[in-house]
Amino acid sequence: MKDDDIIKAYEGLTSNQQLNLFRNFYYNDGFSTEKGIVANAINDILPKYHKQQAEIESLKENRDELWEIHCRDTERYLERTDEIDALKEELKTVKATAVQEFAEKLKKRIYKGGVHPTVEDEFMCDIDNLVKEMVGGNND
Repeated sequence: MKDDDIIKAYEGLTSNQQLNLFRNFYYNDGFSTEKGIVANAINDILPKYHKQQAEIESLKENRDELWEIHCRDTERYLERTDEIDALKEELKTVKATAVQEFAEKLKKRIYKGGVHPTVEDEFMCDIDNLVKEMVGGNND
């Protein structure tokens, strides 16, 4: 009889029934035999086996619970990363708009100032180039 067969036979029996089962298997007379010693050892070991099985099941449940927490945290992290990326893009757009508005106001001031047309054209080109450089070439 293999260990698994012994354990299956053992399942569902009370401790007295378990003891009687092994005594019937291994005792031929009322004296302690080698098989009786084995039966007693099995009786001592089997509760420990069941305890270990319960601990293993508990660890599996904990592992599953920890995995769920990990997945949930990862999901939240990815959501936050997407939010941060969206805010970065929005910040770039706001910055580009501010730079462009500043450049337009500067051009109007230069134009109202009555600067010589040649100098005015150079300033306007310089301002446009500076805006392109600051905004990253997205000056429309």
